[in-house]
Amino acid sequence: MTRRAKLLRACIVALALVAAGALAHVWIHLRVLQLAYDLARETKAIEEVEQTSRRLRAEIAFLKSPERLENVARERLHMAPLDPSGIRVVRAPSRGGSDRRRASGGAAARDREAN
Repeated sequence: MTRRAKLLRACIVALALVAAGALAHVWIHLRVLQLAYDLARETKAIEEVEQTSRRLRAEIAFLKSPERLENVARERLHMAPLDPSGIRVVRAPSRGGSDRRRASGGAAARDREAN
């Protein structure tokens, strides 16, 4: 092989190595850019989820508020506070009590007998 052919081969090899290095550099740079875009997208998604979480926590607090629950009970369910005179205490029959009283209606029967 002549000296000129050896020099040409060395130049081609050097040029190929420089081209491979340049391609590797470009590929790495593109990969870094892609990862930066991915990171930005994920960061935005996290911020949106956190914002949604804050909004839902505020909504839960509002929905659980006693004032709101009282309003819903009165307006939608047509409920009203119970008059204390309408409250009756019903006691469970004693274990040693008569079976006849339990069979005939238990507390309801006792109330009828008392009246």
